[in-house]
Amino acid sequence: MVGLLMVREASTKELCLSFVGLFVGNSFECDGNSRVSTPTQAIPTEQPPFVDDPAAVCSGVISPASDLSDLSTPLVFQMILQLCAAVLSLLPVGSVTSALLVVMVVSLMVYNKRRARLVSLINRIPGPPALPFIGNTIELNVEHDELFTRLVSGGLMYPRGDGVVRGWLGAKPWVLLYKSSVAEVELFARVTGSTTLWGIHRGVNKAWMGTTPYLMLSKPAMLEPILASNKNIEKSQDYVYLRPWLGTGLLTSSGKKWHTRRKILTPTFHFKILEDFLDVFQEQSDILVEKLKHKVGKDPFNIFHYVTLCTLDIICETAMGRSVNAQGDSDSQYVKAIYEISSIVQCRQAKMWLQPDWLFKMTSLSNKHDNCVKILHGFSNKVIRERKEEIRRQKEEKLCSSPSAEDEALIYGRKKRLAFLDLLIEASQDGAVLCNEDIREEVDTFMFEGHDTTSAAICWALYLLGSHPEIQDRVVEELNYVLGDYDRRLVMKDFQNLKYLECCIKEALRLYPSVPFIARQLKQDVKIAHYTIPAGTTALIVTYMLHRNPEYFPEPEKFNPDHFLPENCVGRHPYAYIPFSAGPRNCIGQKFALLEEKAVIAAVLRNYRVEAVDRREDLTLLGELILRPKHGLNIRLQPRRS
Repeated sequence: MVGLLMVREASTKELCLSFVGLFVGNSFECDGNSRVSTPTQAIPTEQPPFVDDPAAVCSGVISPASDLSDLSTPLVFQMILQLCAAVLSLLPVGSVTSALLVVMVVSLMVYNKRRARLVSLINRIPGPPALPFIGNTIELNVEHDELFTRLVSGGLMYPRGDGVVRGWLGAKPWVLLYKSSVAEVELFARVTGSTTLWGIHRGVNKAWMGTTPYLMLSKPAMLEPILASNKNIEKSQDYVYLRPWLGTGLLTSSGKKWHTRRKILTPTFHFKILEDFLDVFQEQSDILVEKLKHKVGKDPFNIFHYVTLCTLDIICETAMGRSVNAQGDSDSQYVKAIYEISSIVQCRQAKMWLQPDWLFKMTSLSNKHDNCVKILHGFSNKVIRERKEEIRRQKEEKLCSSPSAEDEALIYGRKKRLAFLDLLIEASQDGAVLCNEDIREEVDTFMFEGHDTTSAAICWALYLLGSHPEIQDRVVEELNYVLGDYDRRLVMKDFQNLKYLECCIKEALRLYPSVPFIARQLKQDVKIAHYTIPAGTTALIVTYMLHRNPEYFPEPEKFNPDHFLPENCVGRHPYAYIPFSAGPRNCIGQKFALLEEKAVIAAVLRNYRVEAVDRREDLTLLGELILRPKHGLNIRLQPRRS
């Protein structure tokens, strides 16, 4: 309370100006003679050197090099107290307003005290200067393409600190981990045209989103303590906006629920079950080939649209056992709802003012979002209900007629194909493990994760093969060698023998990972280099930059499938290449995805020669839910044979 009694030492106006001056980036001093001195020094962008003692960061004085987002120093406390005391002195004694103000001040002090350790640790990591409460939000409030450029180039921006850079988006700290060389900095600036480079750093960057710190990482050794952890498995807050649609399924859940779901779902991706899906992959690929016929020898077109509809048909049939016929009817309500809700989620992730639910509900997007969720849940619930009823009838018929095993395996004259839905219903043991809502969460999660990411991987691979005809020819030679007869179907052994095609797909995912960022909410402190990353920080792993590390991939910007020949993979750090994440929370469907990608690409290349139209340096990338080009990927098709 001493601060409350010192109010007479300076006028209310002086104290207000001092307080405001602190927050606008200057350190003002009250001289006690009813005047305010000029700013002592503007806060520069250089960060303070690394300090071993946390107390030294909060030493009682805000130095010119202190980050503006750090509101927890004793000087700030004193100024808050003095400002409130000045305001209280103008109010009637015992007024309700006075009491509320005191409560507010005390609450703010307690809040800041609790955050003092987090802020002090985060601010040791180099990064851009931040504003109070909003952090670096203004710098990142840009169009999606520029946002991706800034986040990626953030790993090349800051000249200090062993590969670690930090920043604030609001009062929330970000920390990025990177690993880049001088050559990469120059190359990135040339390719992206970025003028926001801060300098060279060595693998780590940070920023603040509101009050949450984000740590951006792209150095393999720095990722391992996070991705290999069985404790830090919680996804970041950015995934919250998917919950109205996906609930708390495998993608968005955490803790015990995630462990339970993962254990239940892992058997559904068994080798034998995946083998049953090969027919679906090839049937839908054949439809895609037929749809592309009218593009052969014509003007360039965007391949993304066609491939996305194909992968949507594949995942719907494999996940639910039903076809939405997206390739035949792209105007269906379900297909439109998936596209629209994905766009809305991306918008909420990028725009800070759309993130609070109460603000979002005041926008027109909220009604569109709710309508999409209604359509998507309605479709899933209907399929689950009908499939359960079908299984019930089959059990009753089995009891009455006791059919042979061969009869049970046949439905409408063909071998029964189990969808993921059937496997989930079987695992639910009549609701003992998974209720209808649980099943819907996982089916919807498969639908979301299984079409956009795979379609992006297929499109980037086709584009890169179209840009390198000599590599495309090698793939076609392998297809001809493995398959022999042009018209026969691929079997599992064929997929396993398409080694070079697999190298091409992996190389495409290296250059253009479907998911360019992986975000984790840290529940425990993590030691990275000589930094302690505190619990509460969001770790943003920048796979786009991680995969461009010349230490593991010579000539990292070159499309070179030989990077993934067995002899070139020996000794490579296990976290140097993670298109499907890594550790206990890696992608459960990565084998499914690789088989699907092989099937679709093989079908296209067996029928058409692909020619890329766009140059890589002319592409504008959008790092949203998936990594995609802003204006699509334009290609030409020529007939492979008459």
